Parts: sequence; structure tokens; C-alpha cells
Amino acid sequence: MQNLESTKALFDRWERVWNNGELDLVPSCVAEKYIRHEDAGERIVSPQEYASEIERLRSDRPNMRIVAYDHAFDGERAWYRVDFKWTDKDSGEERSRASLQVWRIEHGKLAEAWVANHPVGTTWGDAAALERWTAEKGQAATRQLFSTFQLGQLQLRNRVVMAPMTRSRAIGNVPNDLVAEYYTARADSGLIITEGTSPSPDGLGQPRIPGLFNREQVTAWRKVTDRVHEKGGRIFVQLMHTGRVAHPANMPEGSKIVAPSPVAIEGNIYTDTEGHKPYPVPSQMSTLEIEHAIEEFVQAARYAVEAGFDGVEINAANGYLIEQFLHPSANRRSDEWGGEGRDRFALEIAKRTASAIGGDRVGIRISPHGAINDTGPFPGVDAFYLEFAAKLSELELVYIHLVDHSSMGAPQVPADLKAQIRERFRGAFLLSGGYDASRAEADLADGKGDLVVFGRPYLNNPDLVEKLKVGAPLRDADPHTFYTPGPEGYTEL
Repeated sequence: MQNLESTKALFDRWERVWNNGELDLVPSCVAEKYIRHEDAGERIVSPQEYASEIERLRSDRPNMRIVAYDHAFDGERAWYRVDFKWTDKDSGEERSRASLQVWRIEHGKLAEAWVANHPVGTTWGDAAALERWTAEKGQAATRQLFSTFQLGQLQLRNRVVMAPMTRSRAIGNVPNDLVAEYYTARADSGLIITEGTSPSPDGLGQPRIPGLFNREQVTAWRKVTDRVHEKGGRIFVQLMHTGRVAHPANMPEGSKIVAPSPVAIEGNIYTDTEGHKPYPVPSQMSTLEIEHAIEEFVQAARYAVEAGFDGVEINAANGYLIEQFLHPSANRRSDEWGGEGRDRFALEIAKRTASAIGGDRVGIRISPHGAINDTGPFPGVDAFYLEFAAKLSELELVYIHLVDHSSMGAPQVPADLKAQIRERFRGAFLLSGGYDASRAEADLADGKGDLVVFGRPYLNNPDLVEKLKVGAPLRDADPHTFYTPGPEGYTEL
């Protein structure tokens, strides 16, 4: 190929054309002559005609601007995917649409091939592989799930997010080569969110979960992030403190089981050395211990950046320490950390973490109607989380990840609550809850969210993105290997 030009350079010029009305740049953005494929057949379009069309659209649609751009070509045909937003003249509401155009290049400039999904080991000289790739590209470009997305300073290659899932392979609470292999195999996700990783020795209540509170762990995680980045992936670490979801047999010497109030979870917890044991009554945290725990989260976030993570997700869901403060059945305090101040612990962690590493690197996970670890809906739950979401929005976090485990038997999160949280939170909104490709496409098209989180399908399908794209069947995972140490059911599938 000759006269190659980067996608970024073209996008920068297209932004000036659409956003600033610099129509004289159109000839430098397009080829000297195209044949445009339309329903009625082919039509020759000159750059001047194309500039006139842009001028008309900008006049009809005030504030029309380009927000995302992608392209591919095979030397003869070019795919162009452009995402626009504009203000409706009549209603004043903001509108958006994605435009897919297919052009046949007669002569002129050639753009750099967009090779994010190019099959490994093939070359542009492989005509059959190129034909397959351009066909897939054209199909994928019409589907939002496989379109790019700007998350803070990061451009994600697609909108498929790997959910944080505990896998219990971090022997000694340090991620190892198996962990690196596991995440690297899933690096074609738009974003990986790691398993819950403790910011404190006190947060290691479950067997073999990783930590991020010492130099050894930072070095070990760096091997993971380097390998994911080498594959072009993006990865956030989830910071999760188990709080009362713990047993001393799982925890290192000198650690302590803590919670907002001395209220034990009903039932038993698994330990490697003693089997299933009843949950113990946790120690109620003092004000000094609360402040210390907050700073542990902040320091873990700093360590995360040092370890090469693209950002952190604060786990305020699923009955772990932060949600223990949010939930009235677990938080029975009468001081400033309880009652009307139940959200203070979460907000302080989010605020100080964003201050330390930047809000564009911080997401948060919530589960308003979750039922894990003795949580569940409580009186006024919807109003509480709507106010909480508005406060989080003021901190300018990059995303909110809403857990919906109704597909696994938990109470369903009301659709109007999801919509109202999305409305109140200015950052990206991550959908989750038993999604397949079809439902993900429908909810993205309806504007219900920006990214879609997939969980269990990833366990036995490291190539999940490709399978979703082509509609290939998914392999079921073996529940017996979800939390066992070793490669079986983890890297050996």
C-alpha cells in the first residue's frame, strides 16, 4: 500500500470538517473519485458534491458533530463508520446516529487499514482472508456492540466488557503466570475488569484472592497488564474489600475482620484448611479504622497506576465492605458513618481515589437490588441509590457499573431505576445481567447504556468477542472449577 495515513489523522480532519465547518478540507479526507453504493445502484460522487452534502446536513441539523470514526479498506472498497450527534431543530433534544457507507475507490488517497480485528498470522496479500475481514468489518460496523467507545482518555476497541469474577487462583494473594495467561487470552474485550482485588490485608476474607497493597503484588500485576497491553487490550483492576465476608482461616497473620457494625452474615464460608465454617461476628470499625481503610483504597489505586492498569473499579456492590456501609441491615451505626451518612464511606473513597489518580480512571460498581451476602432490597432503596448516583456524578467518575443478577435468581432491578440512574450520572453507564449479543445490541440501540458487561460466558470462551460477532455457539463452563486452584477450567478449557 502507498500513501498510508493514520485513522487518527483522518479523524482529526473529519472533526474539523463536521464540527467546525471547514469544508475545504473534504478533498484531503476523501479520494478524488468514488463510486458510492446505494439502494438504487452506484453513483459517482466527487469531493465537491460530498462537501455540499455535509453543508446541507449541518444547516438542517444544528450543532451536528462527529463523535467517533472508523474505517477499513482492501484497496478497492472502503468502509466508513461515522457516529454523529446534533440538536433537533424542533424539540431541542440531542440526537445521534451512526452512518455506514461503502465506497469503491477509483483512484486517489488510501487510508491506513484498520486492523484491530485482523486475523493473526494473515497478511494483506492473503486475498481470501482479506475478503472475510472486510465482510466482517462491514457487518460489525452496523452493530454498536462492536463499535469503538471513548471511555475517559481511553478508546475502547468495542463495547464488550469482561465482568469482574472471582477465580481464586492467586496463591499467597499474589497474581501469577496463570492469571496473566487468563486475562491475556481475553484481551480483545473492549475493557477487562479484573476479579476483586483487596486493597488491604484485612480485605482478604476469601480463599486465594489477589491483593494490591505491597510491592510484590504491584510487580506481579505489572506482568499481567503488560501482556494485556501487548495484545491491544484495556484493563481496570477492581478494588474489593471483603469486610465481614471473611474467615480468619482465609486471612494472613495480623489481619482483622472488620465491618461497620458487629453483625455476622448467616450461613457458612469456605476455607481451604478447615472446610466450611460459620461466618464470625466482625469487629466494628472505629473512626480511625474507617479513615485507614479509605486511605488503603486510595493507596491501592496509586499502586494500580504503577502496576500499569488503565484504571480502577471501586466495588460498592455484592455485600462487600463498601456496600456493608450502604446497607441498613449491615450498618447500624448512629454516628456520621451510619444513618443518613451511610453513603459517606463510599463517597469518600470515590472522591479521594479520583483526586489521587483522576476521575477519568475511576469507575464504581453498585447493586441496588442485589441479594448477595445478606443484602437485598430495603425500604427506600430506589430513592437512596438515585441520590447516591447524583452525588457520584458530581465526582466526575468515568463510569457506573450497575449489577443486575436477576438472570441468576436475584430480585430484578426495575428498568425505570436503571434509566433514572443513567439520567443522573454523567459518566458512562455499564449494563450487566445475562446478556447475549442480540439483547446487548437492542439495549445499546435504545440508549439504555454505553457498554455491556458479560460474565460467565467469558469463563469457557476466551474468544467471546469473536463468537458474539459471528454468532458462534458458546461453551458452558464447569461450576466445579470456578474457584479451584490450578489451570483446569481456567487456562485449560
